[in-house]
Amino acid sequence: GIGSLRAQHRVGVSLSPAMTWQLDSLPTTRSLPGIGGAIGMVYQYQYQSLLLQTGMEVGLANMRQGVDSMLIGTDTLCRNRVDAMRMMEFSIPIMLGVQTHNFYMLGGVKAVFSPNVSTTQRATIAIRNADDRYYENYNQAFLDDHDIISHGQMTINPDLRACVEVGARWSVGRYHRSRQTSPILQLGVYAEYGLLNAAPKSYTSSNNDGNASVKIHVDHSYVPLIGADNSLRVNHLHAGIRLTVLFDISPNDCNCEWY
Repeated sequence: GIGSLRAQHRVGVSLSPAMTWQLDSLPTTRSLPGIGGAIGMVYQYQYQSLLLQTGMEVGLANMRQGVDSMLIGTDTLCRNRVDAMRMMEFSIPIMLGVQTHNFYMLGGVKAVFSPNVSTTQRATIAIRNADDRYYENYNQAFLDDHDIISHGQMTINPDLRACVEVGARWSVGRYHRSRQTSPILQLGVYAEYGLLNAAPKSYTSSNNDGNASVKIHVDHSYVPLIGADNSLRVNHLHAGIRLTVLFDISPNDCNCEWY
């Protein structure tokens, strides 16, 4: 096994690529998969098979929503619309777990703060055909697609995520003299689900001149509901792989034996 007859203190770094989803309460949106990732500093305390792990992470997450087609005015159709958020995230996890042989499991919570959130709204618009022909498919009445793109900045509420991680860990070789160990690799799959309502608190439209062939600005789909009580609920889901490299920093104050 990995460990000694005493408690161990370890520090290290982690890398966590992930897929992301943004789950909301709106009937006009559907969550599309996005990507994210984080790098972190890790502190781990182990006593026998028990683990306590904390630290700090910084990362980026991209959340994407497909939005239903809609009319702008009476003769312009907005379709193929995707609203995206790109978030910078700072987080502090507190995880408890166990190790048995080379397998481990961690569970806990993570406080997440997003000081910078930018949005991008992409879609195509089409103008209604001017003649009186009947179209069996309503969308065929609209011609001349143009791409539109607009940007904005948001502030969102802090989040608290429930976290679980399961995987394997092993020592990368080992010195056979007492008190000296090689780094430990910890590789697992993880999932995180936001427990709080991470709905936006404010939105500012960016200067979007020159970003599209047609000068039509589209705000993010959440903007009309900012400030409305209980009308919008947003939860974030992350799932991915985490690689952690840990180095033993335990004080050499006992005569330890490896087992």
